[in-house]
Amino acid sequence: MKIPITKIIDKLSNFDPIVYLHNKNTQYSTVHLLSKGQISFEPTIIYIGDYSLISEEALRNQHGNIILFISTEVGQTDKFKHIEANIIILDEKNDFKFIFNLINDIFAEQLRFSEDLKRIIDTFLKGYSLQQIIDTAYELLNNPIALTDASYKLVAFTKDIFSYDSAWNEMVLKGRIPDKKLQYFKQHRIIEKMYNSQLPFISDTPVVMNRCILKKVSVEDNIIGHVAVVEYFRPFEERDLEIVELLCKLLSSEMQKSKLYRFAKRVIYEHFVTDLLDGKISKSEAIKEIESNADLEMMDNLYILTASFEESDVETTTISYARDQLESIIDRSKSVLYDDHIIIIFDCNDLNPFLPGKFKELSTFLKKYKMFSGLSQCFHDIAELRRYYRQSVSALKLGHNLNKGKQIYNYDDYVVYDFIDRHALGDDLKDYCHPAVFKLLEHDHKNLTNLTQSLYIYLENFQNSVVSAKELKIHRNTMHYRLDKIQEVLQLSITDRDICHHLHFSLKILRYLNNYNVF
Repeated sequence: MKIPITKIIDKLSNFDPIVYLHNKNTQYSTVHLLSKGQISFEPTIIYIGDYSLISEEALRNQHGNIILFISTEVGQTDKFKHIEANIIILDEKNDFKFIFNLINDIFAEQLRFSEDLKRIIDTFLKGYSLQQIIDTAYELLNNPIALTDASYKLVAFTKDIFSYDSAWNEMVLKGRIPDKKLQYFKQHRIIEKMYNSQLPFISDTPVVMNRCILKKVSVEDNIIGHVAVVEYFRPFEERDLEIVELLCKLLSSEMQKSKLYRFAKRVIYEHFVTDLLDGKISKSEAIKEIESNADLEMMDNLYILTASFEESDVETTTISYARDQLESIIDRSKSVLYDDHIIIIFDCNDLNPFLPGKFKELSTFLKKYKMFSGLSQCFHDIAELRRYYRQSVSALKLGHNLNKGKQIYNYDDYVVYDFIDRHALGDDLKDYCHPAVFKLLEHDHKNLTNLTQSLYIYLENFQNSVVSAKELKIHRNTMHYRLDKIQEVLQLSITDRDICHHLHFSLKILRYLNNYNVF
């Protein structure tokens, strides 16, 4: 491994060197002493010696190599300006042997560093696991290392060490970066810096007791993991950044072989959707993320289906299976797990979310696994995801409460109930009911009739008496008799549009309150 000229100049900065650079990108592999009368020079070797050992003619013929002179003519350096070589001049008062050994030590250190890097590469080439690669890197860095996947879950880390760092201990205990710590990293843009940086960097933050070297692990611009090295046992050195950079490249290659990479795109999508549902990103930020990541592309007609299990103690494997199956049943869909629900986001080419065959297939699957779901209205802006997710959850909860036994509850059928539910904490809801409905309820109670139910079915069916009679399984003449009786009790016309709207709304309130056993 070669050494750049800039690194050599930095090492000599305390000796006040005079520098003439004609090729700043030159790198060197070793150092030699100048020989008297020397006329040929290798371009990757640093030559060091007294200026008197080389002729001006030999000097003029050099192109790109570096010659380091110890000279009594430090004040007369103009002659070097037009030489096409990299030249460094030091005063003869400096200790020649010390400077030679200093430069030689740079190459010796680089050789040891190359051997250290070879150890990590050999571990990778021998097909060792991610944990074994991390263990080898720890032997070189002498500081704890953690590898997480794209969702910040621990994949491999330095084990069997004692640490006073509470953040490290909490991460190891929970198997992932704690949410509070992660939120702090996001708020202070440390995550953003890591995602935007192509190189590892040192982060100094009060969230952890020690500084960290951070670096993303990516494949084709997709982030599949993160590496953190904690400055715990020894101070960081410049070489540590190079080791971490190589480590991340090897981990990237190894992780592509595992399931981690296959799930990388899903994880990116999950983070994006979760941030939207949590209200952590604005509309403009959402648009920016979609534009910068092809995996987040959305279609025009979007829906959210939120699914839940009837039982609370469902095994994780069952949830994962159900999630995958729902994605396969619903075309052009993606899913996330959020707040104990399986959320399916999908699009379709028209405003009908399911064809009859798909609706039946979905219902059958949900029923088989004792699940039920809520379907949002159609929307067209992914930045509005949080609003329509709330719709799907409302449909799921209200529908399951009011119409047990169904598998898919459409929010359109529960808009009024959602309105009632959102205002239930305020005034007494019965204050919004038409007084006449209580007269009808009282009549049913005294005479053991079911006129209130008949009125509700009639209004639900858009005042169609024929359809209502079929649903109630009575003769249409019986239906007409009941409608006449209802008008008589109410002393109202049930053909008046505004009155019917109020009556219908009132009956929905009573149904929501579930205080009357008539529905």
